[in-house]
Parts: sequence; structure tokens; C-alpha cells
Amino acid sequence: MTATKPESTAASDAPGRDPLLAQALRRLEGRLRFPDGPGEGAWAAVSDDGTETFDLNALLPLAAVWAPRRPEVAVALVDAALDACDEYGVPPRYTGPSAPTAPGAAWPLLAQAALRAAGSEPDPGIDARAVEGLRRALGAAVHLYDPEGVGRPRWPTPEEAFVPDAWDENLAPVDLAAFLRAEFEAFDLLCRRSGIEPDDDHRVPPGYRERLDHHLLRVLWDPRRGRFTDRYLDGRRSARLTLGALTPLLWTGLPDEHREAVRGLARAGSPLWTPAGLALWEPWPEDPVPPPTPSLPLAVALCALDRVPAEFRDVAAAVRPALEGAFADPAKAEPPPALSVLAALSETGPEPDRTGRSRWIRWLDRHSRPLLRIAGALLVLIALGLLLLPRLFPHTGEGPTIEALAGLAENHYHHGRYEDAEALYREILRRRSIPLAHFRLGNAAFRRGALAEAEAQYREAMRQSDLEPQALFNLAQVLLRKERVDEAREAFQRIVAEHGARYPDIVERAETALRILDRGPPHGPPPAPAPGG
Repeated sequence: MTATKPESTAASDAPGRDPLLAQALRRLEGRLRFPDGPGEGAWAAVSDDGTETFDLNALLPLAAVWAPRRPEVAVALVDAALDACDEYGVPPRYTGPSAPTAPGAAWPLLAQAALRAAGSEPDPGIDARAVEGLRRALGAAVHLYDPEGVGRPRWPTPEEAFVPDAWDENLAPVDLAAFLRAEFEAFDLLCRRSGIEPDDDHRVPPGYRERLDHHLLRVLWDPRRGRFTDRYLDGRRSARLTLGALTPLLWTGLPDEHREAVRGLARAGSPLWTPAGLALWEPWPEDPVPPPTPSLPLAVALCALDRVPAEFRDVAAAVRPALEGAFADPAKAEPPPALSVLAALSETGPEPDRTGRSRWIRWLDRHSRPLLRIAGALLVLIALGLLLLPRLFPHTGEGPTIEALAGLAENHYHHGRYEDAEALYREILRRRSIPLAHFRLGNAAFRRGALAEAEAQYREAMRQSDLEPQALFNLAQVLLRKERVDEAREAFQRIVAEHGARYPDIVERAETALRILDRGPPHGPPPAPAPGG
């Protein structure tokens, strides 16, 4: 695949139905730099200060953005990434004239990006040279991330990890295994389309794909939770879900039962869902601020989600406003990659059979069935609400109704405005004792270090409702902080004995806490409080 300087065209303006997309593509195009001379590749500048650097972790999202509009740009970027690989086939994190000398490799997604750049039909740009470069890169990735060849790849350093905050040298993450499995698949497809035998690089151990499949589908898959979870080498599962759990969707060969479960993580109400996008990790009550939604990992997740259109559209509709706000910020020289991916993949080209209809009519055409289902569900919920809310939350005539206060308090709570939420929960409890308000106040007191109040609130929540396992788990944390270790142990044991069927996540965390206690007095912070309520 030989890099050539793409002709400057107005192709960026083609999607006239989406002015924001046209603006984003013009700005992205302005960041492209093509050096003089043949075969020297291309890079993308990420700063206005004259530095010219191509972040290879952005290769897959950029290929997804450019392939349907200017495929020569996508091919040139893939070629630049392959040219930047070292003598062993390892792609650096950055390339270009001003590339920093930061150590570490880019995420192993070169073949996936090349497949996007080639498009749906065989492309002469994906030739024997490109396949050979990808063969070396895939062999290098296996050697780098799984030097023993046992099928349990691990990120070498937090700087290279897809979710750096979750990195542990003994943790086998879902995302890396999914990346490598998707790379093998993309490489095979490119080989077949180019008429080349897709034999592995000599550095890929025999039978490695089978071991990788077993690790991903049998070891990292948690049948109790119905999701992929990171797993420690000693067999323990990571309790906190991360965005990496979505990346198996990059592999089209994922079994249907697994695919359906992974798709659910992109729906509203999943542990990763936030108004700003899919979070980098599952939030827990003790988190001081909501988890971040960084643009680059979200863009890669969106590239996986575009294989499941319903979930992709739901996420796009939900998170686009937040990304638009980030794009409009004049302090940001570069549009977030996730915005460009959202816009580009949701606006894939003209619709000739609908050009005479308004944008709203076309939108209704695309969403008629989901809208009918949603409308029916809303009618049922409204009817039930009219019947039940007056009984559950009687209005006392003292300002806003309890249900209004509860809705506002929950909104504050889930957006990290804990002081505002705490004041509203106290107002609710002044009128009526509601278990959820006691539970939330217990979490607020726990964060403030008011352990006596937290204990009282958790016990009241347990007394009144089925919040018992969540409240009991958090109460055990309070007891540990107060050095009442035997009582905390009894609480964890009670969770394991009584709540395994309905609350497997909390039971697993309680079992982990018991193992820690069995090894001796706890050191450092106790296990994180349970979510929910």
C-alpha cells in the first residue's frame, strides 16, 4: 500500500444534511499534513503550535470517519501507521515530525483500521505490502502482550492500557483480548480479499487463536453476570466493569448469546451509561466525581457499536449533545474524535428514496418501530403512575411533592452533586421515611466520614425494604472503618449465605472481602461500597 497525497477536494462538505459533521471534517482535514516525496506516509497534527504528530491510537476512529468519504485519506493514514512500525512490527504510540519520544506501543487495531480503510469492496490500496506489514504487526502484538503465548494477553504498562486507571500487572483485561481477536479476523478478511494465504507470522505460537478464543469466551466471560469481566491471574474477577467490556463487539464472530449481552451495556440504564457518554468505568458511590468519558476510548467503543445499529443510534442520540458542546468550545483546537465518529457513522451517505421528505419525516421513518414500542411503554407507565404515585408519595401541601423532590435528588446524586442531593433527601425524610433516601444519606455520610450517621441510615434502609444486601454491604464497610471487624465479617457472611441468587455481584464482592479478612487485619481502604438502591 503506497501512500499518496490525496487531492484537496470539497468532499468534506458532501454530507449537507449535517452541517456540524461538515465542519468537523473540514477541521480534521485541516489537521492532515502530507510530506513531500513519495512513500513517506501522512500524519495528523493535533496542535496549533506547529507540532505535527499522529496519535496511532486514533487510527481506527479516523479510518472509520474518512473511509466512506475520502478513502484515499484513510488508506494514507493506515500506510503511515504501518511505515512507522519498528523493525519487529511494533507500532509506536506517536509518529510524525514532532512525535514525542514516549515509550510504549499503540493499541493493536491496525488490521481493523486497514479493513475500514479498504471499505466494503476489495481495494487495490490493500496490497501484498500492506498485508505483509499487518502480518508482522500482528505477530509483534502477540509477542509484546502475551510473550508466553498462553492466550492471556496483558497490557505491559498503564500508559499503554485502554483503561489506564484499571491497569494491574496481574490483570488480564477484556479489551486487549478482544482487540487481538478482532485483529486476527480483520487480517484474515484482508488476506482473502487480496488473494493471499492468511498464514500467521512465525512469531504467533501454533494454536494461539484457539487459546485466545478459550480465554475470551470461557475465562473472561462471567455467566453469572452475563458479561465479560477482567480477571486476575489467580482467578479472581474484577468487580468494577469498564468500557473494555464493549470491545468484543469488534469481533463479528462473537457468539450470539454473548453479543446480545454485550449490546445491553450500551443501552440506557446500564452501569456504563451517563448523559455525557459511555463512562470509562462503572461508577461506585464512593467515587468523588463521576467517571470520565474520554473521547478516544469512546470513539473506539463507537466503532464497535456501529456493528449493532440499534444500540449505536441510541448512544449517538444520547451523547451527541455533550460532544457537540465539547466541539463548540473554542479552547479545543481539535474536534473530539468521538463526535466525528458519531456523525460520520450515523450519516453514511445520501438516501435517494427519501430526498423529498423533511429531516423529521426521515427520522421518524428510521425510528417508527422503536417509537411505537416506547410510546406503548410510556402509556402503561403513565397510567400506573397516576394510580400509584398519590398513594406512595402523598402531597402534604408543603411545597414540591415528594416525588418531585425524589426525582431532583436522584438527578443531583447521579451527577455528583452530593451536597444538593443530601439536602433534598433530608427534606424528603422530614416528610416521610423512604428507604432509598436513608440509603443515599448513608452513602453521603460515609463519604463525609460521619460513620455513626452512616451506620444509622444503612440500618434504617435495611429495616424498611429489600435494599438490605446493598445497605448491608455498605454497613460492613462502616464497621470495618470503626474496627468492628467481627461484625463486618458476619455481615459479609450473611450476604453470601442469603443473597447469592438475586445479587451475584454483591455476593462476589463480599466473598472477596472475606478472603481479605481471612488473610489478616485489613490494610488500606476497605472494599468499595455497593452500588444500587
